[in-house]
Amino acid sequence: MTAPKTLVFLPGFLGAKTDFDTVIAHLPSNVSTVVLTLPDSVKQSVTFDACVVDWFKSTQGQLPTAFYLYGYSLGGRFAMAIAQYLSRQSPDALRGLMIESAHPGLSLQHEKTQRLASDKKWANAFKNEPLGEVLLSWYRQPVFSSLTASTIAQFIQKKSHLNGLKMAEQLLNFSLANQPNYSSFLRSLTCPLAYLSGEYDRKFTHVGRSLGVGTHRIIKGAGHNIHYSHAKSVAKQLTLMFKQ
Repeated sequence: MTAPKTLVFLPGFLGAKTDFDTVIAHLPSNVSTVVLTLPDSVKQSVTFDACVVDWFKSTQGQLPTAFYLYGYSLGGRFAMAIAQYLSRQSPDALRGLMIESAHPGLSLQHEKTQRLASDKKWANAFKNEPLGEVLLSWYRQPVFSSLTASTIAQFIQKKSHLNGLKMAEQLLNFSLANQPNYSSFLRSLTCPLAYLSGEYDRKFTHVGRSLGVGTHRIIKGAGHNIHYSHAKSVAKQLTLMFKQ
């Protein structure tokens, strides 16, 4: 009999608990899942690491002592911070880490400056402009170029209930500009590690190749949002990790 496993999902910016439903439907029957909701802010802390860890500590009680972790985009960046925290505090807690289309961190100051300026611009738009218009602009960014017009319309409709002020807060509080670079940590990680990028997502395929750690899987026919368009492929990669 195969031992039961727990998989914790972390959605991306603008994400919801239902985002991984199709992936979950294709997982083995011995896998239980938990989908966490990312915070928009954690007021006790100031650094990216501390913010994520403070939030994780407040949710850790609902998790088993050992689990696998999957994070997409912003959730992937959270997952890296959580993995680093667990490696120091509970080395046996993390059984495996899978990252989808997430950046490990910027190294150059001018990159951080440019990213912060971009995030401030988007935050201002989420605060002050009609949400539907901002979401349309958001999904027209190059990283989402593989999305069809009908898919973008579905995404906008699904996210029309979101609070623009809270989205702005999340963007700024967890900006990539304020995140440390987790590349070195990921190279030292002892548990199974996999990085997923889409064939049509050139930016994050380059990121995955540059990491040079764990297993980098390029999902054929996928763009940035792999778990949405290629849920079965994601479930397959997770199942392979469970067997390691």
